[in-house]
Amino acid sequence: RQFHAPQRRRCLGRPMSTITTVSAAVAALLARAGVSPSDYDISELSAITTPVRSMYLSAVAPTRTALEMLAQCYFFAWVGGEKLTARRRGGAPVATIPWADLGADGSADCLPLRLASELEVPAQIALTYDNVGNDYQPDTQYSDRIVSEQVNTETLQVPLGFTAAEAKALIRTRMPQARRLKRRGEAPERTIRDRAWQPGRGS
Repeated sequence: RQFHAPQRRRCLGRPMSTITTVSAAVAALLARAGVSPSDYDISELSAITTPVRSMYLSAVAPTRTALEMLAQCYFFAWVGGEKLTARRRGGAPVATIPWADLGADGSADCLPLRLASELEVPAQIALTYDNVGNDYQPDTQYSDRIVSEQVNTETLQVPLGFTAAEAKALIRTRMPQARRLKRRGEAPERTIRDRAWQPGRGS
């Protein structure tokens, strides 16, 4: 079907009246995949205030692909267990595990970090998205450039609709995360007493 210019604008503008929350979008995707609500817990996602304004999938792909994309842009992670649980990043700690329970014997660091080469860390990230304020046309927002010997720019393309301000806030948050993720640490062994706690990322 072909649209004349005024009709086409109304068609493209329709997603603006169907703005949904991250929690609702994730629940809809899980339902389409046949996952029962009793098998997952996404209650923490209700605290995410940035809406899902639009999302499109241009090819047949597993539901996991769409869920991972939402997790990447709205900063949450999946944790396996009795239920599939979505955990927000940046939450406050709920418990502090004593150092002695992490297997530290005083001879070495219990949580060693392996730092990646500075050349592997991008100096800037570019986010390409659908700008809802410009008739859903593709737009690109750039993070602040980090002073570094490396001058490369990492490009991230997402089939999601954001305002320019939302996209800028996303990329500003993702840039320091990208640098921190280059640090890799070994997961410590915990005692049986601490097994009930699920590890998560603070950022």
